[in-house]
Amino acid sequence: MSKTLQNQLQRLGLNEKEAEIYLTLLQLGPSSVLEISRHCDVKRATIYNVLEALTHKGLVSLEIDGLKNHYRAEPPHALENLIKQQQFTLESCMPELKKLETTHEDKNFIKTYTGQESIHRAYDYLIESLTPSSAYLVIGDAQNWYDSDPEYFDNWVDRRRKIIRHGRSIFNDSPKAQEFHQLQKNLDTSVKIMPGSNPISAIKVITSKLVFIHKTGTPSTVIIIENPSIVELYQEMFDAFWNLL
Repeated sequence: MSKTLQNQLQRLGLNEKEAEIYLTLLQLGPSSVLEISRHCDVKRATIYNVLEALTHKGLVSLEIDGLKNHYRAEPPHALENLIKQQQFTLESCMPELKKLETTHEDKNFIKTYTGQESIHRAYDYLIESLTPSSAYLVIGDAQNWYDSDPEYFDNWVDRRRKIIRHGRSIFNDSPKAQEFHQLQKNLDTSVKIMPGSNPISAIKVITSKLVFIHKTGTPSTVIIIENPSIVELYQEMFDAFWNLL
């Protein structure tokens, strides 16, 4: 049995035993509990509970033939229905969840993200904070930033471009920076290249709401600062640097 498939099913919300038994039934076809136990590393007493859970999720059905009970895995597209049901449930309860969320008058805070998945969440947060009228200023090392996760950042730039128009970027001189400079009209971002050999490390994004600092390398880390005074200071520093180039 493919451990990769089992892990992927667990990421969809099944626990380890549910994923193992579902995959076992897909391979065996309609089977008794005894037959299932012979092909997977789950105790018979536990199998009944797991089958009940899978049946509740719409992934397994019971077939009764006389005195014999056989369990059958529903086709893989049943997993799509499960995800749709979860999405519907989430959308239904989201208004109530937002009502329960505590709203503080003090919006000043600093968040730190480390590790690829955590950093992806940070970039999602950045996207969600943007509006078409947001300021969008970028300064730093475009090459190391892009090389740290090319596939993700290609997609992310497309997502950002759908929201922000007329951003401004200042980059260390590099092949990627030159590419961004050549494509600046398509990217809806004015780009300037820093001369000299004193590059600015990391990538810093300044918006109307926050300062977003991404240090690539090991460990890769993102720091998000939401403080109006600090945001204003970074905007002033960026404008001063922009006007010197």
